[in-house]
Amino acid sequence: MKCPNCGGENSGKFCQFCGSEMPKESTPINITNNFFGSETNTTSQTSDGGCCPKCGSSKIGFKRERIGTNSRSTSRKKYVGTGRKGSYSSTASYRTVGLCQNCGYTWEPGTSSNFNLSSSKSNMVWWVLGWIFIFPLPLTIILLRKNNMNKWLRYGIIAFAWIVYIAWIASASSGKKKNTSSVGTPASTSSTIEISSVESTSSDASETITTPPSSVTEETIEVLYADDEKINFYVYRFNTYNPDYLLTTDDMKKYNHHGTEHDDQIRFFKDGFEIVITGGKLASKTSVYVGYTSGQSHTEDEYGEMFIRFAKVYAPALSDEKLAEYWKTALEGSSYVKFDEFEIYLSPGNVTYFKIEGIVE
Repeated sequence: MKCPNCGGENSGKFCQFCGSEMPKESTPINITNNFFGSETNTTSQTSDGGCCPKCGSSKIGFKRERIGTNSRSTSRKKYVGTGRKGSYSSTASYRTVGLCQNCGYTWEPGTSSNFNLSSSKSNMVWWVLGWIFIFPLPLTIILLRKNNMNKWLRYGIIAFAWIVYIAWIASASSGKKKNTSSVGTPASTSSTIEISSVESTSSDASETITTPPSSVTEETIEVLYADDEKINFYVYRFNTYNPDYLLTTDDMKKYNHHGTEHDDQIRFFKDGFEIVITGGKLASKTSVYVGYTSGQSHTEDEYGEMFIRFAKVYAPALSDEKLAEYWKTALEGSSYVKFDEFEIYLSPGNVTYFKIEGIVE
């Protein structure tokens, strides 16, 4: 035992180094209760509930442990001849420790209630969050702990809960995609809005402002030749720009050559000219051929008048004077001249035919 005064190791009643009285060591008291918290000893349960704070088992025990000795001087007198400097008193300190027989966890009963309180609160929070967001998870934990329940029934309930949960998540995500695709896409309507008039009167003056009604018109294309869209559109435009020189349905005759009628070509005769209009679904351009007929002869000016009529369809923004200049340029050039609006093919030498090709808009 160490001397409380000088720290020397001694085995007698007095220190052999400094002569101080050694404290009397009390015999340790160990108390063990292996039945604390059991059904046969319910009267001895404390505020800890008789359960292990960690695993909840009721098989626990308590014992007293010595944690130290406190010594203090009780007198300042010096005894002559004895070698003692004074008298001392010592007190041993003990604590109660709980021991779980199930998991081996040890704790102090005075602090175990705090552990149970914080642990129960934390567990409660996790259980609540699990039931709210992932309800199959706590259900799975509960069912796996029920050993007295048929295992096939347990596993069936667990599988069904997870299937329902996954289906619910999938339906929620698909619903969000549908809502996202529908937002910002206004429904288109083909209704016509008619505004009769809007009148607004100023407070400072009696002036009335009237807004005329707005009207939306759509161009209706007359069907003169139903077997080819490009030919029909060209004829419709030709009649629009040449109201004094109309082409009628009598002129819409399919071109028959080599014993076959062609839907993408019409051929007719007008004022001694042979006229062939060619379209076609796969063709990007529409062409017009104007030539002479047997027994008929025409001057360059007469060919020029026919050129202006049929060229208007390709270039409606150009005046007749501008188209006449195009014709003169073509006569002075070679047998092929290309303009921005269309292309012209001419017979070499004297004019016996011409061909215009371009896109009709």
